Amino acid sequence: MRCGKKEPIKRAANGFSLIELVLVMFIIGIVAAIALPRFAQANARQQLEAAANRVVNDLERARHEARASSNAVAISFSTSDNSYSYASAVGTTFEMQLDESPYQVELSKALFNGSSNVAFNGYGMPSSNGPVTLKSNAGTVKVTLDATGRVSR
Repeated sequence: MRCGKKEPIKRAANGFSLIELVLVMFIIGIVAAIALPRFAQANARQQLEAAANRVVNDLERARHEARASSNAVAISFSTSDNSYSYASAVGTTFEMQLDESPYQVELSKALFNGSSNVAFNGYGMPSSNGPVTLKSNAGTVKVTLDATGRVSR
């Protein structure tokens, strides 16, 4: 050390340079561009599965309600409106709109021996059998009602 003179103290640089920040943002952008379509596809598939589960549950519910009350219960599908309506044995009705949130799928086919309606008699037996087909950009799911009233996918 010299007398009377102090050497300057070097300080470490804090933070990141502009180039480092731009590089990190570029990498994040690439990862997001890869992940976003996969996320959208997974979301569409989940909506399709949820809609199919809803149709299965409502068909089974109609069958069980008909058996429990010994009265007919009907479900009417409308492919033009992407919906179906449920008329319960106690007189209440509701309509399920499949092309709106949370499902956002298309009801592409509902054909029960030439009709888009099915009724369960007091014994839980359907008036006819057939498939209900749901579509979205994630694929197609088919729900089938058999002659004994069992519902499968």
